Amino acid sequence: MFSIYAMFASIGVSLITAVLIIPQIIRIAHRRKWYDDVDERKIHTKDTPHMGGVGIFAALIIGVAVFYLLNHFFLDLSLIPIVHLLPFFAILVAVHVTGIIDDFTNLRARYKFFIQFAGASVLAFTGFTISTVSLPWSGAIINLGPIGYVFTIF
Repeated sequence: MFSIYAMFASIGVSLITAVLIIPQIIRIAHRRKWYDDVDERKIHTKDTPHMGGVGIFAALIIGVAVFYLLNHFFLDLSLIPIVHLLPFFAILVAVHVTGIIDDFTNLRARYKFFIQFAGASVLAFTGFTISTVSLPWSGAIINLGPIGYVFTIF
């Protein structure tokens, strides 16, 4: 039951983090004129500040940390050791940094896709896989076997 409270606490902390950080990032972006210019590929009609992803990323990391720490210290759950989560966080950082670089240099889609594909592949082959799919209307659970790796990556 405590895990549910920890989940809601982490969601709340993430929300508060995002609400506090994102306006500051927008202010900095306006001050430094860090804008995503309008062009024929964009859906926005006026210059839009860059770097909003930094606030979202911070909120995500802080929320996950709060959830992990609350469960670890208050329930003494034998959660996944933090060392085993390092590939997951390394890939998150790599994709995030790619997004920041893209904000300022407009990376080609193939390069962004390659980083995401490589990151997903590393995660899949280090054990972070979707191995089963449940069908809630029938109660059936489908074991994906080796296809789980492909399913996870894509």
